[in-house]
Amino acid sequence: MLIDERKAQVAAILPPVMKTLPAVFAVEDEYQIMVPVNADALMWVEVAGEVHPDAAQGTMRSHTDMHRMRVPMNVLDAAGEYTVVYRKIIDRKPYFAESEEPVRLTLKFQPLTKDMKEIRTYHIADAHSHIDAVVSAALYYGESPDLLIMNGDLPNHSGCLEYFDNIYIMAQLITLGERPIVFARGNHDCRGFFAEEIGRYIPLSGDNSFYTFRVGPVWGMVLDCGEDKTDDHAEYGHTVNFHFFRLQEDAFIRKVLAEKPYAADGIDYRIVVVHVPVMEYRPEPFNIEEPLFDGWTQMMDQMGIDLMFCGHNHELKFHPAHDPAHRTQVNFPVLVASLPIFEDDDDSVPEHCYYAAAAVQFSKEYDGKFRYQFTDSEGKVRGEGREKE
Repeated sequence: MLIDERKAQVAAILPPVMKTLPAVFAVEDEYQIMVPVNADALMWVEVAGEVHPDAAQGTMRSHTDMHRMRVPMNVLDAAGEYTVVYRKIIDRKPYFAESEEPVRLTLKFQPLTKDMKEIRTYHIADAHSHIDAVVSAALYYGESPDLLIMNGDLPNHSGCLEYFDNIYIMAQLITLGERPIVFARGNHDCRGFFAEEIGRYIPLSGDNSFYTFRVGPVWGMVLDCGEDKTDDHAEYGHTVNFHFFRLQEDAFIRKVLAEKPYAADGIDYRIVVVHVPVMEYRPEPFNIEEPLFDGWTQMMDQMGIDLMFCGHNHELKFHPAHDPAHRTQVNFPVLVASLPIFEDDDDSVPEHCYYAAAAVQFSKEYDGKFRYQFTDSEGKVRGEGREKE
């Protein structure tokens, strides 16, 4: 199986302090190269002879289990490789601190470029801490997708810090640290003791988990709906304040619409990544924020979106533009793509589980801009289709 080959590749090159290979997340006009670690260490990335450190106000960070290095996209795209370097801390004394000799790991990086005839993406969501079945489905192409979309609920919840590692285990087995990733938070990620800490473990724009990005000819917007019921629902026990959060996000979308980054030269494809399908009918108690979400949809209609990626529903469904099944008019297609079937009813991982999601290929040579396949962990295609102009 390809997943076993990936595990062997990782084991052969993974340095001892790094829990996983780096994940290269696309945020606005930079890559956030993030590496979970199991010991105190100083860390930086070298690209084309330049150093990009993990530092706080000029002080190198070491007492952390997650490192984040920011590299301008154009720099890494042009270089085609990067080197992660770390020094394990021996004793960070106030005077004459001691650390071990540097350990280096150089990885190739394959950016999206305008001259690619086809851009092969894979979308995953709702893994709920199950790894092998999800990775097996995502390796549909027989190699890494050109762009991996990680769309929420990848950990089962945020009640254990160890669950955040699962994001990076999936990322390393699917991308080997060599391909860009787009990440969105899901509603289950908002639950548990460490939900307030998730910002240390995921890509952000400032403090925000919603942002735009541009990878080659693909422009996109990541949205975050937070939880799926009202803030006063008993399930949350007074621990959330997502209405205020969504109002801030609403202002962000309005700003994007006003500034029109999606209309820049060289953009061929415009996508939205959001865990919850915001335009659908939902029964009580899930029918929240409908006027606000309708406003988001109307604004996105004006952006010329080619495809929205969603999860959350645990189903495989393609909605064409103007689908009358939606609660509100939507002038772009929506792909709801994650089907987890896990036999456990607690947090353990069973030996056998099933997962299906979506491969999407973008190309100007198609009849329409993209085609898609719903693929599963058994190597089967459960459905396919294409956008029609």
